[in-house]
Amino acid sequence: MLRWYNLTPKVRIYIDDNDLEFINKYKHFKKISKQSLAPEEVDIADKLVQKSVFGRYKTESETFYLFNR
Repeated sequence: MLRWYNLTPKVRIYIDDNDLEFINKYKHFKKISKQSLAPEEVDIADKLVQKSVFGRYKTESETFYLFNR
């Protein structure tokens, strides 16, 4: 089911239940390693990067996801 998510007080985006579950699971983490995620979670994280909910930080050896507060 699609629902609104308040990214900031004036910015809302559409997300589904899987997106909301992923956000609630990882929003308190400082950074999340791409290698520590399941393949399905990587797809969700990439989709949320496009929606600016998460940011992507790449190093030479690793990719990390950061929750945008």
